Amino acid sequence: MHVLHSLPGRIRWHVPLLLDNPALADTLRRTLLSMHGVRGARTEPLTGNVLLEFETTLTEGGATDILGQAMTQALVAPPSTALALPGGVAPPSNLMRLVERAKEHHPLARKMMASALINRLLDSSPPLLIGSGIDIVTRGRSGLVAWMGFKSVTGQLLGLGGIGLAMWAIDSVFDYVHRTSAAELANRVRHDLRNDVYAQLQRLDVAQIESKDVGEWMALIEGDLARIHGFIKDGSDPLITIIANGITAVGTSLTLTPAFALAQFATIPPVALASHHLLGPLRDRLIMVYRDSDRLSSVLHGNVSSLATINSFGTHDAESARIREAGERQLETLQSADQLQSLYVPTLTMIVGTGFMSTLVWGGLQVDKGLLAPGAYNMVATTQLRMLSAIGHFGASMQNYQRTQVSLDRIFTVLDMKPDVINRPAAVPISGLAREIAFNHVGFGYESDRQVLRDFHITFPAGKTIGIVGSSGAGKSTVLKLLSRFYDVSEGEVTYDGVDIRDLKLEDLHRTIAMVSQELAVFAGTIRENIAYARPDASDEDVRRAADTAEAHDFISALPRGYDTTIGYGGHSLSAGQRQRVAIARVVLANRPILLFDEATSALDYQTEASVQRGLREATVGRTTIIVAHRLSTIRQADLIYVLDDGRVKERGRHDDLIKTDGIYAAMWKVQTGEPIPAANGNGGAR
Repeated sequence: MHVLHSLPGRIRWHVPLLLDNPALADTLRRTLLSMHGVRGARTEPLTGNVLLEFETTLTEGGATDILGQAMTQALVAPPSTALALPGGVAPPSNLMRLVERAKEHHPLARKMMASALINRLLDSSPPLLIGSGIDIVTRGRSGLVAWMGFKSVTGQLLGLGGIGLAMWAIDSVFDYVHRTSAAELANRVRHDLRNDVYAQLQRLDVAQIESKDVGEWMALIEGDLARIHGFIKDGSDPLITIIANGITAVGTSLTLTPAFALAQFATIPPVALASHHLLGPLRDRLIMVYRDSDRLSSVLHGNVSSLATINSFGTHDAESARIREAGERQLETLQSADQLQSLYVPTLTMIVGTGFMSTLVWGGLQVDKGLLAPGAYNMVATTQLRMLSAIGHFGASMQNYQRTQVSLDRIFTVLDMKPDVINRPAAVPISGLAREIAFNHVGFGYESDRQVLRDFHITFPAGKTIGIVGSSGAGKSTVLKLLSRFYDVSEGEVTYDGVDIRDLKLEDLHRTIAMVSQELAVFAGTIRENIAYARPDASDEDVRRAADTAEAHDFISALPRGYDTTIGYGGHSLSAGQRQRVAIARVVLANRPILLFDEATSALDYQTEASVQRGLREATVGRTTIIVAHRLSTIRQADLIYVLDDGRVKERGRHDDLIKTDGIYAAMWKVQTGEPIPAANGNGGAR
C-alpha cells in the first residue's frame, strides 16, 4: 500500500488488496472505526483506496500503523455471515442502531408488530375453516363446531360461517391498525433520519462535503432514506407472515399428526444453508451496484446541468461515450446482482416445494389407510402450502433487507463521520476582538503533494477594505476559506487580533463573517427571504435599504410581486447579475464585522458595478472588508491591495502606488484598460 495524499488528521492510501473485495473493505472500515484516535474511515473496493480521518495529534506514521493493525485484524476476521436472522443474514448491527435511535417510537413499533402478528394469524385460519367444513360434510361432525353446541350438519355449517365472518371482521380491523401504524412509523423514522443526516452535513468540514458530488448527497438523502422507509413500512410483513403461518402449520400438525410437524421442520436447514451462501454475496454485489449508480447519477447530473456548454463546444459524442461507459459499468454490476437475486427465491421455493410434495404424498397414503381424516389431511396440506408461499415472500424480503442494509451502512457511515475542523476544548468567544486578521508562516494545500500557500504572510487591518488580486490558482479564494476556517492550515497560524483562529469558537467565528462567494447561493423562497436570510426579523425598510445599496431595488420593484416574488432553488429565473446583487444585499443586511467578497461583482456591467461600489463604500465603513477580484476596478478604492502569485504575496500597496511600481499589478491594469505593455526586449509593442 502507498500514500496518495496526506494532511494533518486526514490521509488516503491505495491498498490493492481491497480491489473488487467489498467484504474485506467493509470489515476494514468497521475495524478502523473501532480503533482509538480514528474519527472517520472510508474504504473503496472499486478503487482500492482508503481514507482515514484521525486525531491531529497522530502523525502520518502513527496513522499508517493504525491501518496496518486494522488490515491485519480484517484479514483474519471471520466473514460476518452468522445466522442472526432466519436464512443466514449477517448480524444487523446498523439495523439495531436504527432501532436504538427510534426509541421514542417503540410504542408505535410494538403496536405495528402486535397488530401484524394477530392479522397474519387470522389470515392463516382459512385452512382450519376449510378442514372443519370438509369434516362436517364428509363425516357429519367437526370437533370445534360440535364442541360449541351445534349438533346438526346445518347448524354446524351455519356456526362455522358465523365464526369465519367474525374472524374476517376482526382480521380487517387489525389489518387497518397494522397498515396505519406501519406507515406512520416509516414516515416518522424517515423524517428523523433525514433531519439527522442534514444536521450532520452541516457539521462536516467543507473538505468532507466537497468529497461527494451534490448528486451523490441527494441520492443518499432521497434514495437511501426512501429504501429504508419502504423496508420499515412493508419489510416486516413477510417475516411476520412466515412466523404466523409457521405457528399455524406446526400447531395444526402437532395437534393432528406429529409426524407431519417433524417433516415440515426438515426443510429449515436446507433453507438456512441456501440463504447463507446466497445472501452474503448478494449484499457485496449490491454495494457495487449502488456505487456505480451514484457515479452514473453524478455524471448525468453534471452533464444535464451543463448542456449549453456541451452544445457550444460540440462535445456531444465524447459526453455520450462517457455516459455510455458509466452506464455499461452500472449495467454489468446490476446484471450480476440480479442474476444472484433471481436465483434466491426459486432455490427456496424448490426446497420447500420438495418438502410439500413429500408430505402431500405421505399424507394421502395415511388417508388411504384410514389413519388420517380427510379434513385433517386438507388442513395440513393447505397450511404447508401457505407456508410455501410465505417462505417465497420471505425470500424476497431478505433480498430487500440486503438492499436496505447497504442503505443503512451508507447512512450510518455519514452519521459516524467526524469533522476535522472542530472547537478546541478551551476555545474562547470572538466577541470583543477588533478583527485584525493575520496569516503567519502559513502553509496549506488541498493535497499533500500540491501546496497552494507556502510560508504565507499577510495582514488585514481592522476596519479597512483590502483587495486581493492575482492569477488563477494564486491562492486568493483559499485565503478566504482559511480565514473562515473552512479548512485548517497545515503550517503556521491564522490569527484574529493575535488569537489563533483554532482557539476561537467556530459558531462565533461564523456569526462574525458574511460572505458573497463565487458560487452564488440563492434559496427557494421570496426575494425578501433571500435578502433577510441572516436576519429573518429585519424590517421591510432595512431590506429595501440593503437592496438599494446593492443596486437591486429597481429590478426587484419591477417584478410582478416585488420583494414577494418567489424564486426557485438556484434563482435561475434571475440573471447572474441580479443574483449577485441579491447576494450582496444579503451580506449588507447581515451587518457583520467582517465582510468577504469573492468575485462578487463579476457578472455586473461596469456602470452597475460602479453604483454598487459607491453603496458598499458606505456599508463597509468600520468593517474589515476583504475583496477578491479579477476585475481591478472593483478594488481600485481599497485601503490596501495584495498581489498574490504562486502562493505568496508579491506586491502590496494602494492602487496608485502599485501602478507607479510598474510590477505585476501595473501589468494587469494595463491589460484590463487596454494600455500597451512594453516588450521585454525593449522594442515596444503589446504582449
